[in-house]
Amino acid sequence: MHEPLENPVDVDSNGLLVDIDIQSIDNIGQSHKNKQHDINKFFHPAVTKVIQGVTKKYSTCKLCL
Repeated sequence: MHEPLENPVDVDSNGLLVDIDIQSIDNIGQSHKNKQHDINKFFHPAVTKVIQGVTKKYSTCKLCL
């Protein structure tokens, strides 16, 4: 049987293991201004189709063609 390298029950005041470094999330970055950027990068402009009275938008993948 192997001996543990460290004591696995050492915890800090928050109850987290002491050897884990948690990054601060106080400064949450702003989301992308242009949320369509990824969609525009990988898909052709959407085509609007009316099917059974319901209007839907369909896009073709640029990488798949």
